Amino acid sequence: MIIYFEAAVCFISIFMKMVQSYYYKRLIKDSSDMANAKTKVVRNIKEEFEREYRRMNCINNTNMFVCKHMFGVRIIGLKASSWEVFSVFNVLMCAAAGGITAFMAFLNGYDEQYIIMHVLYGFIAGFLIVLSDLIANVQNKIEHLHVNMCEYLENEYKPILEIGVEEKVKDALPEISEEIDDGIRELFRLMNESDSGDLSADSVSAEISLSVDEERILQDVIEEYLT
Repeated sequence: MIIYFEAAVCFISIFMKMVQSYYYKRLIKDSSDMANAKTKVVRNIKEEFEREYRRMNCINNTNMFVCKHMFGVRIIGLKASSWEVFSVFNVLMCAAAGGITAFMAFLNGYDEQYIIMHVLYGFIAGFLIVLSDLIANVQNKIEHLHVNMCEYLENEYKPILEIGVEEKVKDALPEISEEIDDGIRELFRLMNESDSGDLSADSVSAEISLSVDEERILQDVIEEYLT
């Protein structure tokens, strides 16, 4: 009976590695052309990068951004770290099952051949799990995926976003310039109508509808004028 248990654990572990390997191969293929990404994981990371960039107008460390979001990647509802824990746990279960069975056989007086066979069964099952891990090489695929996404986001997508921000600023410049011109004209009007002794930054800014930054600049100009 214990042999069937070890075989089942071994089969499940190898199947899990196959699923991981296939899943990361898909992500790697998609990340090589992130502009046309189809998988949800790659597309979501790209969209989140764009949202964060537009919110802060910059992302200084693309590598850390990708690392952070890759920790959230799930395969059949489980994170990659959980899959690795299960793999190690399965190896330990096979080794423990073989060792415990051999020890019980020894206590019950079974012959040495029977005891050695159960030890070997546990060892072989654990070895096959480790071998499947080496063949799947999931960790290397994770690193490959990470490099692909960092390379695209930093060298291709980030410059596109920077151009978009610059164009947005350029489009807003005429409107800002007009507001400043209107503010300056209103300032001169108030200067002509008021004595310099009655003129203050607060009184002028109250008469003109300005943003916080524009009001701060205006206050500096008036105070310099008065001194």
